[in-house]
Amino acid sequence: GYDDISFLAFSPVHNKLVYGARKGTKRLMVFDGKPGNEFDEIGKVLAFTSSGGRFAYRARSAAKWQVVVNETNLPQYDEVLEGSISFSPDSNHLAYSVKSNFKQMVVIDGNSAQAYDMIGQNMPVFLKDNRLFYTAKSGYQWQAVVDHSPGPRFENIKYDSLKLSPDDSHFGFAGWVNNKWAI
Repeated sequence: GYDDISFLAFSPVHNKLVYGARKGTKRLMVFDGKPGNEFDEIGKVLAFTSSGGRFAYRARSAAKWQVVVNETNLPQYDEVLEGSISFSPDSNHLAYSVKSNFKQMVVIDGNSAQAYDMIGQNMPVFLKDNRLFYTAKSGYQWQAVVDHSPGPRFENIKYDSLKLSPDDSHFGFAGWVNNKWAI
């Protein structure tokens, strides 16, 4: 048994149980009855592939955070942003946001993209056609980034304005520019 169970979830396709557990001072994920690697802290937000064959979460050892995919530890950073882990719809790509040396960046398939002052909350996300989308701030300006190509700059992007089309192939948002909101 374990000293504590912190949360429970089921994989989306195969309905396999995954849960966070505490054993002494260490935390671990248990997937389908098999205990995983031990860490000082684990995140409570899981990401699963659409096929349900892989899952990812964030974990901390000492002062460094990393993403763990099916118990394979990925590189460590100062922080992995909560809620940022995302698999592509075809299950072939993994992206998440990290903080390193006071800058934030998106990591996709192990490769870091351009560093920004801030990445939007709960970003990045994959569109249904596997393009990667996120918002990013440099200095005092925000922009939408699609597949690492930054769009026009805005003084602000309304966080709750981001909307995807029903087929997830298009998106829209409200951006503040020249003292007015624009779409």
